[in-house]
Parts: sequence; C-alpha cells; structure tokens
Amino acid sequence: MCGSIGVTYAGARECTGCYEPSRSRIEGGVMIRSSDCRVVIGMVVLALGLASGEAAACTYSVAVPGASDVWHTGSAASIRWTKSGSCSDRVDIDLLRDGQWVMTIASNQLNNGSATWMVPSSLRSALDYQVRVRDRDDDSFGLSREFIIANSAYCGYRITQPAEGDTWYLGTSHTVRWNRAGTCPSPVGLHLLRGDIEVAVIAEETGDDGAFTWTVPSDSQPGGDFAIRIHDTDDWNSYDVSDAFTIADEPSCAYQVDEPTAASTWRMGETHDIQWSSSDGCEGNVDLDLLRAGGTVASIAAGTEDDGSLPWTIPGDLEAADDYQVRVAAAADPGRYDVSPQFRIEAAVEPPEDQVYWVEIASHQAGQAGSIWRTDLVARNLSEAEADVEIRLRGAGGGTLTTVIAGGSQAVFEDVLGLMGVEGTGWLEITSTRPLMVSGRIYNLGEDGTFGQYLEGYPEGGGLPVGVVGTLLQLRQLEGEFRTNIGFTNPSSTDGAVQVTLFDAGGTELIRYRVDLDPRALVQDLEPYSRRASRPDLGWGFAEVEVLEGGPVL
Repeated sequence: MCGSIGVTYAGARECTGCYEPSRSRIEGGVMIRSSDCRVVIGMVVLALGLASGEAAACTYSVAVPGASDVWHTGSAASIRWTKSGSCSDRVDIDLLRDGQWVMTIASNQLNNGSATWMVPSSLRSALDYQVRVRDRDDDSFGLSREFIIANSAYCGYRITQPAEGDTWYLGTSHTVRWNRAGTCPSPVGLHLLRGDIEVAVIAEETGDDGAFTWTVPSDSQPGGDFAIRIHDTDDWNSYDVSDAFTIADEPSCAYQVDEPTAASTWRMGETHDIQWSSSDGCEGNVDLDLLRAGGTVASIAAGTEDDGSLPWTIPGDLEAADDYQVRVAAAADPGRYDVSPQFRIEAAVEPPEDQVYWVEIASHQAGQAGSIWRTDLVARNLSEAEADVEIRLRGAGGGTLTTVIAGGSQAVFEDVLGLMGVEGTGWLEITSTRPLMVSGRIYNLGEDGTFGQYLEGYPEGGGLPVGVVGTLLQLRQLEGEFRTNIGFTNPSSTDGAVQVTLFDAGGTELIRYRVDLDPRALVQDLEPYSRRASRPDLGWGFAEVEVLEGGPVL
C-alpha cells in the first residue's frame, strides 16, 4: 500500500507493485517517505519567501555568433547569450545589418541563453550582420560581433587589415588579413591601389586562407590614400577594397601588433599573449597600453622588454565592449607605435557553484522473505556544458562514484550502489558543477522481473522543516498481506528528531512516539502499526509527522 504526505497540498506518486494515484511534478517540494509493500514517498509543498535588496541592472552579452562566423542561408544557426542583473524571463532577438534592423529572429523568446534559427534563403549575403538580444521589460540589450551570412551561390570578401589610419613603413613586413563569405573556390589576387589606380601587384595568385604577409617595397612612393584590393582570380566582380592607409619613409624603428586580431574575443580574468614585431632599428624597451575608442584605458606594461610577446591577464573591472585596442610604443619615443585592430573584451564567466541534490533512500542488499533490493539513479544535465558529478552514499558506511555528464544529456546508473562496490541501505547525495534533474528507483529483484518505487531527487535544503506537521495517507497493515514501514532521512550534519502519531481510518489516535535521528542518518521504522501500536490487522490508517529538532527531514 502506498501513501502520500501533504501540508497545505498533498501529492501522490506512481508506485509500481501497489496502488497509488499518479501525480505531477511540483518543483521545490519538501517530502517525507513512508513505505508498506515497497517504499512509499509523500510530499509536503511549502512556500518560501525570499527578501532581496535593490535589483542590479540587467545587461546582456551575445557570445554566438562570434566575429567572422559564417551562417549559410537555408541552414540552422545557433544563438548564445549570457545575462546578469535583474532581467526579464523573456527576450526579443533581432537581425541587424550595418546597425539597421533587418528582421525579427524570435519574439518573446525564453531567456535561457540559447536559441536556434533557420536562416532564410531570401537574405542577401553580406559580412556586416549582427544579432541583437533585447530584454522585454526595459531597454537592455546585447549585440554580437559582426558576422557573415552567405548564400551558396555568392562569393564575397572583406579586408580587415590594413585598417583605416594604419601606417606601414617602407621595407617593413605586414600581414594583409581578410574574411570570406559564400563559396569562393578559386585563389585570390592582391593589389596595391593609390586612389583608384593600381600601383603594384602584391600577389598575382595566393591561397584564399585569410592572410598574406607582404613587405612594403623600399622604392614605393610614400604618402596617404593607399588601399589593398582582393579579388577572386576567376571572377574580378568578387572583390573588396581595404580602408585607406599610409605608406611612410622607413623610420629607424617601427612596430606591428599581431595579437590581438579583429577576430579576438578575450574574457576578463583570462590570460592571453600580446604579440608584436619590431624592425631592426628599434632599441630599448616598450610600453603596452589598452585603448578604447582611441583613448587610453589602462597601462598593460611600462618599460617591458621588446621581445615580441607579453602574457596579460585581463582586469575584471573593465566594461564589456568590442572597440578595444592594444598599443605598443617605444618607451623612449612614444610617437613610434602601432595599435592592434579593434577586438572584444567580455565579462568573466563565473565558475559554476556546486549544485547538491538528495535522494532519500538507496539500497543494495538482501531483504525480508528472500527479497533482493537494488537502486537505480538517473541524472540529466540541464546545461550545455559538461557536468562533473559526484554521487555519495550517506548513512551506510559510505561509497563514492564520480562521473562526467555531457551537456544536455542523461546518465543512468543501474544498481548505483553496486557500481560503488558497497552493500547496505542509506541515502544519496549528488554534487554537480551544473544544474541537474535527478530521480531514481528502488526495487526488488524477483524471478519474473522487478517491482519497486519511483524516487524523486530534491535540491539541497528540501525537506520537512522544524515545527511543520506532515500527513501520511493511505497506510495499511494487514497480517500476511500488507505492511507499512516509515522511513526518515536526516541529511543535516546536526541531530534531528521527529514525532509520529498513528491513527486508524476513523481518526482515533493509536500511539504517539519520538524517533531520534543522527546526523546524515537514515532510520527505518518497520511496521509501526504492528510493533508499536499492537494493531497487526488494522486495515487502513494514516499518520502525522512533526519535526521536533533539526531539519529538514526527508
């Protein structure tokens, strides 16, 4: 016979092998377990009030699509974002091009950090699309980096380096960088322009791999208004022209910042290598500074050795933005410098806090009348990242099982105590680096299969608190046919105690008694109607349970 427990609301669960009405899942519930023919679980639902101070402002950061990502028309694309502060539980997602709204991707989307979109075939190929995630309750939003949407029949390019305002000196080597959109099967050609006039061939034909190192000819005519054109060698209509830059007389010293690039995204708290090169005429040390919108934000290093590389840990007090640059300058002559392309700095990803869950009973041992008890555990990872999980048996000498559950997947641990190599009866504590959904089943192995009881996992802190009375319904004791056991789990590290009152079906109190609970202990009160109330043929009854000390109690 299976029973349920309720305070304010009562819940019932499926019980294989004995009758019990079905019930729906109620999040945040507090439960007590009772058992008769197998194991029976009841539930107490409690309302918890939480007081908080003034909510922090809502902010968003769009991680995917990233800089230079390519979405293909007619294909599914993933969108990923993070939020902080007091944000709505719904967002609108829009597609922008060149800062202008193009279309709505999703309206009233669940604000869970993830969405999938089928890219319409009608969109034009371009390299300057962005995704905007916008809060439904206020003006808060986040923008992705510029990315590419490509039609399979289209080939296009965008030169990202040189950038507007760059100065390249005679005789120095620089990297020409570009992105590609669409299907471009041919090699590319690179040409130097001044105004609209071609003045030199940089590369007649080179691989379309996004980068080409070029040494500025020493006999070039210095001046401004230079640009570089890239084109498909089989189709001159597929081309791009860089921003204007300057070629200047070879100085005694020149620098080039190689990392970060326009595609770099660095997170606060991470360490990245800043890389640069310098000409043979450079002597002495260099200063490295962080710029934003052309202004100095922070000093990265002053008077450091000019060895071409410096590890830098990004400070945690910066504002997330995509217009940062790194400047490398001669310490003795700040007028000689180079700056990186603009790149993105994002907020740090906080390490996940451990999530703890409880399952109130687990067994791997022989029982009464030749029964053989086993327990299965199931855990589903609710996040997209891997979860490091530890399953620990409490209250029965201990046992531990560690595993990794892939993002979004379910892991099943059949006979979980057997996997630990332990025997006995206790309860399970599951610790995970990611949020989980946990359930289980305790069952008896028989010749014709198994019969047992569903177990639901509860977040740490769930249970019947001190001073609250729970009711166990549908209890039954009939000699040779039905028996009721009541189990209590104390997951706390302190002593606990409960008071149990047994009633017959008519509401007459039969007995009231106390059960003391050691820290982290499971106590099974076997057949209390028969052994405590001397009513082995009671038939139907019910019980009330009150936590006197400690708590919560399962």
